[in-house]
Amino acid sequence: MILVLPILISRVVRLNGIHPQHFHFGDALEIWQYAWPLTLGNVAMWGLRVSDLFIIGASQPERDIGLYTVSYNISAKSIELLVTLFLLSVSPLIFRTWEVNGRNATEDVLTMVTRTYLILCLPAAVGLTILALPFVTLLATPEYYAGYRIVGFVVFSSFLWGLANMANAGMAIQKKAIQLGINQIIAATIHIGLQLFLVPRFGYVASAVSTLIGYATLLTLNAVFSQPHLTWHFPFRTLINVGMASIAMGLAAWETYHLSEVESLPLPISIFLSIAVAIPVYGGCLWLLDEIKADEKDMFQHLWKRMTGGQYV
Repeated sequence: MILVLPILISRVVRLNGIHPQHFHFGDALEIWQYAWPLTLGNVAMWGLRVSDLFIIGASQPERDIGLYTVSYNISAKSIELLVTLFLLSVSPLIFRTWEVNGRNATEDVLTMVTRTYLILCLPAAVGLTILALPFVTLLATPEYYAGYRIVGFVVFSSFLWGLANMANAGMAIQKKAIQLGINQIIAATIHIGLQLFLVPRFGYVASAVSTLIGYATLLTLNAVFSQPHLTWHFPFRTLINVGMASIAMGLAAWETYHLSEVESLPLPISIFLSIAVAIPVYGGCLWLLDEIKADEKDMFQHLWKRMTGGQYV
Protein backbone atom coordinates (compact mmCIF):
# COMPACT_ATOMS: atom_id res chain seq x y z
CA MET A 1 0.00 0.00 0.00
CA ILE A 2 2.86 2.40 0.77
CA LEU A 3 4.37 1.79 -2.66
CA VAL A 4 1.06 2.20 -4.49
CA LEU A 5 -0.24 5.22 -2.54
CA PRO A 6 1.91 7.91 -4.24
CA ILE A 7 0.79 6.68 -7.66
CA LEU A 8 -2.88 6.77 -6.65
CA ILE A 9 -2.60 10.24 -5.10
CA SER A 10 -0.85 11.63 -8.19
CA ARG A 11 -3.64 10.33 -10.42
CA VAL A 12 -6.37 11.71 -8.17
CA VAL A 13 -4.92 15.22 -7.87
CA ARG A 14 -3.67 15.47 -11.45
CA LEU A 15 -6.64 17.60 -12.60
CA ASN A 16 -7.85 19.41 -9.48
CA GLY A 17 -5.11 19.25 -6.87
CA ILE A 18 -5.65 19.31 -3.11
CA HIS A 19 -6.30 22.82 -1.78
CA PRO A 20 -7.73 23.96 1.58
CA GLN A 21 -10.21 26.24 -0.16
CA HIS A 22 -11.85 23.19 -1.73
CA PHE A 23 -12.88 21.90 1.68
CA HIS A 24 -16.57 22.32 2.54
CA PHE A 25 -17.86 21.41 5.96
CA GLY A 26 -21.26 20.37 4.58
CA ASP A 27 -19.66 17.88 2.20
CA ALA A 28 -17.47 16.48 4.97
CA LEU A 29 -20.50 16.08 7.24
CA GLU A 30 -22.41 14.24 4.52
CA ILE A 31 -19.45 11.91 3.96
CA TRP A 32 -19.23 11.29 7.71
CA GLN A 33 -22.96 10.52 7.99
CA TYR A 34 -22.59 7.98 5.19
CA ALA A 35 -19.34 6.52 6.50
CA TRP A 36 -19.84 5.87 10.21
CA PRO A 37 -22.58 3.20 9.87
CA LEU A 38 -20.52 1.43 7.22
CA THR A 39 -17.47 1.62 9.49
CA LEU A 40 -19.36 -0.18 12.25
CA GLY A 41 -20.68 -2.69 9.71
CA ASN A 42 -17.21 -3.32 8.33
CA VAL A 43 -15.88 -3.88 11.84
CA ALA A 44 -18.66 -6.45 12.29
CA MET A 45 -17.68 -8.13 9.01
CA TRP A 46 -14.07 -8.17 10.16
CA GLY A 47 -15.35 -9.93 13.27
CA LEU A 48 -17.22 -12.38 11.08
CA ARG A 49 -13.97 -13.30 9.36
CA VAL A 50 -11.52 -13.45 12.27
CA SER A 51 -13.72 -14.53 15.19
CA ASP A 52 -13.37 -18.11 13.93
CA LEU A 53 -9.77 -18.35 15.09
CA PHE A 54 -10.49 -17.09 18.61
CA ILE A 55 -13.50 -19.36 19.10
CA ILE A 56 -11.75 -22.42 17.69
CA GLY A 57 -8.70 -21.64 19.81
CA ALA A 58 -10.82 -21.34 22.96
CA SER A 59 -12.50 -24.73 22.61
CA GLN A 60 -10.37 -26.90 20.30
CA PRO A 61 -6.74 -28.09 20.13
CA GLU A 62 -4.17 -25.74 18.59
CA ARG A 63 -3.79 -28.16 15.68
CA ASP A 64 -7.37 -27.37 14.59
CA ILE A 65 -6.52 -23.66 14.25
CA GLY A 66 -3.77 -24.59 11.79
CA LEU A 67 -6.02 -26.96 9.84
CA TYR A 68 -8.74 -24.33 9.62
CA THR A 69 -6.46 -21.42 8.73
CA VAL A 70 -4.54 -23.17 5.95
CA SER A 71 -7.61 -24.56 4.19
CA TYR A 72 -9.58 -21.33 4.72
CA ASN A 73 -6.85 -19.24 3.11
CA ILE A 74 -6.37 -21.62 0.19
CA SER A 75 -10.08 -21.75 -0.63
CA ALA A 76 -11.06 -18.14 0.13
CA LYS A 77 -8.17 -16.54 -1.74
CA SER A 78 -8.66 -18.83 -4.75
CA ILE A 79 -12.32 -17.95 -5.34
CA GLU A 80 -12.02 -14.32 -4.21
CA LEU A 81 -9.58 -13.58 -7.03
CA LEU A 82 -12.57 -14.06 -9.33
CA VAL A 83 -15.24 -12.60 -7.04
CA THR A 84 -13.26 -9.40 -6.39
CA LEU A 85 -12.85 -8.88 -10.14
CA PHE A 86 -16.63 -8.45 -10.39
CA LEU A 87 -17.00 -6.34 -7.26
CA LEU A 88 -14.38 -3.85 -8.43
CA SER A 89 -16.29 -3.24 -11.65
CA VAL A 90 -19.89 -3.58 -10.55
CA SER A 91 -20.28 -0.46 -8.38
CA PRO A 92 -18.98 2.13 -10.90
CA LEU A 93 -21.06 0.48 -13.63
CA ILE A 94 -24.23 0.47 -11.53
CA PHE A 95 -23.83 4.05 -10.26
CA ARG A 96 -22.98 5.43 -13.70
CA THR A 97 -25.98 3.70 -15.29
CA TRP A 98 -28.27 5.04 -12.56
CA GLU A 99 -27.05 8.61 -13.04
CA VAL A 100 -27.24 8.54 -16.84
CA ASN A 101 -30.10 6.17 -17.71
CA GLY A 102 -32.24 5.76 -14.59
CA ARG A 103 -33.72 2.88 -12.63
CA ASN A 104 -34.93 0.52 -15.37
CA ALA A 105 -31.61 0.50 -17.18
CA THR A 106 -29.78 -0.01 -13.88
CA GLU A 107 -31.95 -3.02 -13.05
CA ASP A 108 -31.14 -4.51 -16.48
CA VAL A 109 -27.41 -3.98 -15.91
CA LEU A 110 -27.62 -5.56 -12.44
CA THR A 111 -29.34 -8.61 -13.90
CA MET A 112 -26.72 -8.87 -16.65
CA VAL A 113 -23.87 -8.64 -14.15
CA THR A 114 -25.51 -11.24 -11.89
CA ARG A 115 -25.96 -13.63 -14.80
CA THR A 116 -22.31 -13.26 -15.80
CA TYR A 117 -21.25 -13.72 -12.19
CA LEU A 118 -23.23 -16.95 -11.90
CA ILE A 119 -21.84 -18.32 -15.17
CA LEU A 120 -18.21 -17.69 -14.18
CA CYS A 121 -18.10 -17.97 -10.38
CA LEU A 122 -20.54 -20.77 -9.57
CA PRO A 123 -18.63 -23.43 -11.57
CA ALA A 124 -15.40 -22.20 -9.98
CA ALA A 125 -16.94 -22.70 -6.53
CA VAL A 126 -18.22 -26.16 -7.47
CA GLY A 127 -14.88 -27.13 -9.01
CA LEU A 128 -12.91 -26.07 -5.93
CA THR A 129 -15.34 -28.00 -3.74
CA ILE A 130 -15.08 -31.17 -5.82
CA LEU A 131 -11.28 -30.99 -6.03
CA ALA A 132 -10.79 -29.73 -2.47
CA LEU A 133 -8.56 -32.58 -1.35
CA PRO A 134 -6.24 -32.43 -4.40
CA PHE A 135 -5.86 -28.65 -4.09
CA VAL A 136 -5.07 -28.78 -0.38
CA THR A 137 -2.70 -31.69 -1.01
CA LEU A 138 -0.94 -29.66 -3.70
CA LEU A 139 -0.59 -26.47 -1.66
CA ALA A 140 -0.09 -27.72 1.91
CA THR A 141 1.99 -30.24 3.82
CA PRO A 142 0.54 -33.59 4.95
CA GLU A 143 -0.35 -32.51 8.48
CA TYR A 144 -2.86 -30.01 7.02
CA TYR A 145 -4.63 -32.30 4.54
CA ALA A 146 -7.56 -32.99 6.89
CA GLY A 147 -8.62 -29.36 6.61
CA TYR A 148 -9.96 -29.97 3.10
CA ARG A 149 -13.36 -30.68 4.68
CA ILE A 150 -14.08 -26.97 5.11
CA VAL A 151 -13.13 -25.89 1.57
CA GLY A 152 -16.63 -26.19 0.11
CA PHE A 153 -18.21 -24.16 2.92
CA VAL A 154 -15.59 -21.42 2.66
CA VAL A 155 -15.73 -21.24 -1.14
CA PHE A 156 -19.51 -20.89 -1.19
CA SER A 157 -19.30 -18.32 1.62
CA SER A 158 -17.13 -16.17 -0.63
CA PHE A 159 -19.52 -16.82 -3.53
CA LEU A 160 -22.47 -15.61 -1.41
CA TRP A 161 -20.40 -12.63 -0.27
CA GLY A 162 -20.12 -11.56 -3.91
CA LEU A 163 -23.87 -11.88 -4.42
CA ALA A 164 -24.53 -9.97 -1.19
CA ASN A 165 -22.48 -7.06 -2.52
CA MET A 166 -24.58 -7.03 -5.68
CA ALA A 167 -27.80 -7.27 -3.68
CA ASN A 168 -27.05 -4.10 -1.72
CA ALA A 169 -26.99 -1.88 -4.84
CA GLY A 170 -30.36 -0.28 -4.08
CA MET A 171 -29.36 0.74 -0.57
CA ALA A 172 -25.99 2.01 -1.77
CA ILE A 173 -27.59 4.18 -4.47
CA GLN A 174 -30.05 5.68 -1.99
CA LYS A 175 -27.33 6.10 0.68
CA LYS A 176 -29.05 3.83 3.19
CA ALA A 177 -25.81 3.44 5.08
CA ILE A 178 -27.44 2.75 8.44
CA GLN A 179 -29.40 -0.19 7.03
CA LEU A 180 -26.28 -1.50 5.30
CA GLY A 181 -24.40 -1.38 8.59
CA ILE A 182 -27.27 -3.02 10.49
CA ASN A 183 -27.39 -5.88 7.97
CA GLN A 184 -23.68 -6.51 8.41
CA ILE A 185 -23.94 -6.43 12.20
CA ILE A 186 -26.88 -8.89 12.19
CA ALA A 187 -25.06 -11.30 9.87
CA ALA A 188 -21.88 -11.15 11.99
CA THR A 189 -23.85 -11.62 15.22
CA ILE A 190 -25.62 -14.71 13.86
CA HIS A 191 -22.31 -16.11 12.66
CA ILE A 192 -20.53 -15.58 15.98
CA GLY A 193 -23.51 -16.86 17.97
CA LEU A 194 -23.67 -20.05 15.93
CA GLN A 195 -19.95 -20.57 16.41
CA LEU A 196 -20.16 -20.20 20.16
CA PHE A 197 -22.88 -22.84 20.22
CA LEU A 198 -21.63 -25.28 17.56
CA VAL A 199 -17.82 -25.21 17.59
CA PRO A 200 -17.38 -26.64 21.12
CA ARG A 201 -19.71 -29.50 20.16
CA PHE A 202 -18.72 -30.26 16.56
CA GLY A 203 -15.25 -28.81 16.04
CA TYR A 204 -13.72 -26.42 13.54
CA VAL A 205 -15.88 -27.60 10.61
CA ALA A 206 -18.88 -26.03 12.37
CA SER A 207 -17.10 -22.67 12.16
CA ALA A 208 -17.00 -22.92 8.36
CA VAL A 209 -20.69 -23.90 8.30
CA SER A 210 -21.60 -20.89 10.43
CA THR A 211 -19.59 -18.66 8.07
CA LEU A 212 -21.74 -19.87 5.19
CA ILE A 213 -24.91 -19.18 7.19
CA GLY A 214 -23.64 -15.71 8.11
CA TYR A 215 -23.08 -14.72 4.48
CA ALA A 216 -26.40 -16.26 3.44
CA THR A 217 -28.05 -14.06 6.07
CA LEU A 218 -26.26 -10.99 4.73
CA LEU A 219 -27.35 -11.80 1.17
CA THR A 220 -30.98 -12.22 2.26
CA LEU A 221 -31.06 -8.99 4.27
CA ASN A 222 -29.41 -6.95 1.51
CA ALA A 223 -31.80 -8.32 -1.11
CA VAL A 224 -34.89 -7.61 1.01
CA PHE A 225 -33.99 -4.07 2.05
CA SER A 226 -32.66 -3.04 -1.38
CA GLN A 227 -35.77 -4.22 -3.22
CA PRO A 228 -37.83 -1.03 -2.66
CA HIS A 229 -35.03 1.10 -4.08
CA LEU A 230 -33.81 -1.11 -6.95
CA THR A 231 -35.53 -4.30 -8.06
CA TRP A 232 -33.08 -7.17 -8.43
CA HIS A 233 -34.46 -9.35 -11.20
CA PHE A 234 -32.48 -12.40 -10.20
CA PRO A 235 -31.83 -14.75 -13.18
CA PHE A 236 -33.15 -17.95 -11.59
CA ARG A 237 -33.20 -19.78 -14.92
CA THR A 238 -29.50 -19.08 -15.29
CA LEU A 239 -28.93 -20.29 -11.73
CA ILE A 240 -30.67 -23.61 -12.51
CA ASN A 241 -28.86 -24.10 -15.82
CA VAL A 242 -25.48 -23.15 -14.39
CA GLY A 243 -26.11 -25.39 -11.38
CA MET A 244 -26.87 -28.39 -13.60
CA ALA A 245 -23.89 -27.68 -15.85
CA SER A 246 -21.62 -27.23 -12.81
CA ILE A 247 -22.70 -30.59 -11.37
CA ALA A 248 -21.93 -32.31 -14.69
CA MET A 249 -18.62 -30.48 -14.82
CA GLY A 250 -17.79 -31.49 -11.26
CA LEU A 251 -18.52 -35.15 -11.94
CA ALA A 252 -16.33 -35.04 -15.06
CA ALA A 253 -13.51 -33.36 -13.12
CA TRP A 254 -13.69 -35.86 -10.27
CA GLU A 255 -13.77 -38.87 -12.58
CA THR A 256 -10.80 -37.51 -14.54
CA TYR A 257 -8.87 -36.95 -11.34
CA HIS A 258 -9.72 -40.46 -10.12
CA LEU A 259 -8.53 -42.02 -13.39
CA SER A 260 -5.34 -39.94 -13.27
CA GLU A 261 -4.77 -41.16 -9.72
CA VAL A 262 -5.21 -44.77 -10.85
CA GLU A 263 -2.62 -44.14 -13.55
CA SER A 264 -0.29 -42.69 -10.88
CA LEU A 265 0.13 -39.37 -12.66
CA PRO A 266 1.78 -36.52 -10.73
CA LEU A 267 -0.72 -34.45 -8.75
CA PRO A 268 -0.29 -31.16 -10.71
CA ILE A 269 -0.90 -33.03 -13.98
CA SER A 270 -3.97 -34.75 -12.52
CA ILE A 271 -5.45 -31.41 -11.47
CA PHE A 272 -4.62 -29.83 -14.83
CA LEU A 273 -6.26 -32.69 -16.73
CA SER A 274 -9.34 -32.48 -14.51
CA ILE A 275 -9.72 -28.77 -15.26
CA ALA A 276 -9.02 -29.30 -18.96
CA VAL A 277 -11.86 -31.85 -19.16
CA ALA A 278 -14.21 -29.84 -16.92
CA ILE A 279 -14.20 -26.62 -18.96
CA PRO A 280 -15.53 -28.03 -22.27
CA VAL A 281 -18.04 -30.21 -20.38
CA TYR A 282 -19.37 -27.13 -18.62
CA GLY A 283 -19.51 -25.05 -21.79
CA GLY A 284 -21.20 -27.87 -23.71
CA CYS A 285 -23.85 -28.28 -21.02
CA LEU A 286 -24.63 -24.57 -21.07
CA TRP A 287 -24.93 -24.76 -24.84
CA LEU A 288 -27.29 -27.74 -24.71
CA LEU A 289 -29.38 -26.14 -21.97
CA ASP A 290 -29.79 -23.10 -24.23
CA GLU A 291 -28.28 -20.80 -21.61
CA ILE A 292 -25.96 -19.30 -24.21
CA LYS A 293 -27.93 -16.59 -26.02
CA ALA A 294 -28.14 -16.34 -29.79
CA ASP A 295 -25.73 -13.40 -30.05
CA GLU A 296 -23.29 -15.18 -27.73
CA LYS A 297 -23.47 -18.35 -29.84
CA ASP A 298 -22.86 -16.26 -32.91
CA MET A 299 -19.78 -14.71 -31.31
CA PHE A 300 -18.38 -18.13 -30.29
CA GLN A 301 -18.96 -19.52 -33.77
CA HIS A 302 -17.24 -16.52 -35.29
CA LEU A 303 -14.22 -16.96 -33.00
CA TRP A 304 -14.10 -20.69 -33.76
CA LYS A 305 -14.12 -20.06 -37.51
CA ARG A 306 -11.32 -17.55 -37.18
CA MET A 307 -9.20 -19.86 -35.03
CA THR A 308 -9.67 -22.83 -37.41
CA GLY A 309 -9.17 -20.78 -40.55
CA GLY A 310 -12.69 -21.40 -41.84
CA GLN A 311 -15.04 -18.95 -43.43
CA TYR A 312 -17.76 -17.23 -41.39
CA VAL A 313 -20.95 -16.07 -42.97
